[in-house]
Amino acid sequence: MRMMIPFLLTWLSIFIPSKSWADDRPNDKETSDVVILPAGSVVQGDYFAFGNNIEISGKVNGDVYVTGLQVYVDGEISGDLIVAAGSVDLEGTVAHNLRVIAGQATINGTIGRNATVLAGNAQFMKSGKVLGNVVCTSANVDLGCYVGGDVTVAASNLRISGAIDHDIDAYVGQLRLTSRAEVGGDIEYKSNTTAFIDEGAIIKGKVTLHPSLVHHLIKGGFLHGLLIGSRIAGLLMNFLYTFAIGLILIKIYPRKLESTLYALNNSPLKCFGFGLMLLILLPLVSLILLMTILGIPFALTLLALNVIGFYTAKVFSIFWISNKFCAKVRLKKNALTSYTLGLVLYFLITSIPIFGFIVAFVAMVFGLGAIPLAKSNRKSSAH
Repeated sequence: MRMMIPFLLTWLSIFIPSKSWADDRPNDKETSDVVILPAGSVVQGDYFAFGNNIEISGKVNGDVYVTGLQVYVDGEISGDLIVAAGSVDLEGTVAHNLRVIAGQATINGTIGRNATVLAGNAQFMKSGKVLGNVVCTSANVDLGCYVGGDVTVAASNLRISGAIDHDIDAYVGQLRLTSRAEVGGDIEYKSNTTAFIDEGAIIKGKVTLHPSLVHHLIKGGFLHGLLIGSRIAGLLMNFLYTFAIGLILIKIYPRKLESTLYALNNSPLKCFGFGLMLLILLPLVSLILLMTILGIPFALTLLALNVIGFYTAKVFSIFWISNKFCAKVRLKKNALTSYTLGLVLYFLITSIPIFGFIVAFVAMVFGLGAIPLAKSNRKSSAH
């Protein structure tokens, strides 16, 4: 549950102004772009910070909750550190757990318990220490630090050059252990390729490869090429469909687009709540209608509309986030250029395993909830 807190804050940080607060923060330095807890400052209790650039160099006797574009921590935290950001750089000390969602995560400090990381790229540097377990999902993971517990990783590429006291369980495209790697337990990994283990790497347990059943069926030959071609074609069709929907909204339904974005800007949490409610109610209503003979045609129609609605709702979220970023570089809102840039960024992020699925789901929920809220706003303004 705690991992959902920073993820939601990442979306909200774009439109929430820079801010920090705690039980006691007499030395906080704050501008419109930077939030700083300076060295020498001591905060008693939990500390919260939102902003573009956040620096925590002081001491916090409690948990720290942070969301921003760039986060740098070289202070001392006696509780958990929970972060959602574009990039995170940790060089300080976290006495308990680290939980991160970020585009880039660099861990160069000491973590007293466990580290849980969802990131585009994750680097655990040589000078870092994780005294408990590491759970990481990322496109690329570089694990060079000491880990006192187990390691569980899902990644496209995993490189291990540190000392791991216990077991490694990995779901990877490619696994490599350098000559500096030391593993005190077993290594079990699921992959379509055999791991590269450099001469000099120390592994005290067993190394077990678990190739997938699909890999056995399509290894080499025509089916492998067909699968790759189908994925590329599906991705391209998805991109073109989403682009076409956005273009239609810009050219034909600009008022609908503006009212929906108005709802997202002014009532984001309400939009998210509406979206979750619709995500549950609409399929439920369809199933109830399917249980009656007269309701079957209506149920099938509603199911088709559900699929189209769920698939299209993300377009409004892409517009919403694109406008927020493009406003900072003075690009026109609701323009084809800003939307295209946002669309490319969206598809890059959603291509990340697991993390991309979460981003796509949240984008759908926000957009789905904004549509009825926008309609109610239009009706109330008409009266």
